[in-house]
Amino acid sequence: MKMNVKRLLSMILSLVVLTSVFILGTTAAEVSPYRDVKTSRWSYADIMYVTEKGLMNGTTADKFAPAETMTRAMVVTVLYRLQGEPETQYKSTFTDVKNNKWFTDAVIWAAENKIVEGKGNGIFAPTETITR
Repeated sequence: MKMNVKRLLSMILSLVVLTSVFILGTTAAEVSPYRDVKTSRWSYADIMYVTEKGLMNGTTADKFAPAETMTRAMVVTVLYRLQGEPETQYKSTFTDVKNNKWFTDAVIWAAENKIVEGKGNGIFAPTETITR
């Protein structure tokens, strides 16, 4: 039996279209940048959002530490970043907030804007954890 050339061409084109739809319609599996945050984690989308927006970073290059508590320094840093990291001048009234720490500008900004007052006696306690 001799197959009709038009029919053969039609079948080949159909196969090409179906193959291209299948290939183009699939996407690579999402991969988490953090080894401790699986894409199936309930908070995965939220963690990716705060990372992509620059509000939070991982605790290392490949670790987010989603189950760890936040410190007072972390909280004011997130708030500071939400405000676009406005300029500050180092004049900390807190003896435990030294110049050039990763949280210094955030603590100064938060204190200037009456968001935080510290713990008293000139102490901010940046590494102290907070509760919800």
